[in-house]
Formats: sequence, C-alpha cells, structure tokens
Amino acid sequence: MLNKGESMSSQNYLTPLFDEIENALNANLYLSALFMTLTIPDICSSLEVNNPDQNVGARYKQWCHDNLDLSKFSLISIDDIYYMRCKALHNGQAQDIQKSSISQYVLVCENNCITMVNCSIKLNNHSVYVYSAKEFCLEIIKSGRKWSEKNRNDPVISVRMEKLLRYHMNGLSPLISGVPVIA
Repeated sequence: MLNKGESMSSQNYLTPLFDEIENALNANLYLSALFMTLTIPDICSSLEVNNPDQNVGARYKQWCHDNLDLSKFSLISIDDIYYMRCKALHNGQAQDIQKSSISQYVLVCENNCITMVNCSIKLNNHSVYVYSAKEFCLEIIKSGRKWSEKNRNDPVISVRMEKLLRYHMNGLSPLISGVPVIA
C-alpha cells in the first residue's frame, strides 16, 4: 500500500519480501527463510543492470562486497557466500561446497541455550562454517533493506523494481480480478 504522497515509482517492492523472510524466521521456518535470504543479493543486484541474466556470479559477489557488513562474516569470503548460495539453491545442500574455502556450513536453529555467530570448526581436514540461522538471515536482510532504501528513488531501479514478483491484492487485471495473486 502506498503512503500518502508516495508515488508509484518510489514504492519499495522489496519490503514485503524482507518482511516475509522475517516472518518465516519468527515462525522457525528456517529453510524457507534461508532460501529466500540467499536470493537477496541476486534480486538487488539484478535491479542495477540492464541484463540480469549475465554475469550473475560477479554481480552477486560485487553486491555482497558493496553492501554486506563483512565484519559479520569475517571467517569466510564473499566467494564462500556465493558458493553457499549456489549449493543451497541448486542442490539443496550445505556440504561438499566446491571451489570454496569451507567444506560445509551449519546454521544453528534458534534455541535458548546457544547462539553461534561467525564460527569456524576444523574437523578431519574439513572447514565447517557455523552461524545462527536467524542471525545469518537477519544480517543479509538488513543489508538488503539498506540497499533498497538507498536506491528506491533511483529512476532506473524504480522502474525495474515495479517488475518484481509480488502480491497484487486485487488481482492482475485484465487477467484475474478480485482475488489476491502473485505475479
């Protein structure tokens, strides 16, 4: 919904995505939250370029370099974050990460006993990266929110943002009207 005086071109269509990821975290739906969180650099960086289907890896890594608080991920590289994304999104796995300095990552689900953030464990010549699932996602969401707010009035990004997959609460006329759709 637009705020009073807000134009369509300045609406931040990424906010519902970030909110939905946070809702998933609050409902302990860590897999859903993780998969969506790992796409934030993809989505944001795609809005910055003319052809988002080209140079995906370089674009993803550059966005992470420019926008993540790398002190929160000091035990891994930007390449490692990208390879984590690839292994999760393409294979649904967190181990045997090729080309990475880590062999596996483990995201600890929230509990009242322990919170692990930015830890590395060496085990039998394997490097395992450990992070709180919730904190990992929240750090990337925070960076995505900052990026989207900084760029929401950029005329080129605003036009591209209007094309993002999102909820249309009254349908997508003339195709479907009167019911919420995602399009």
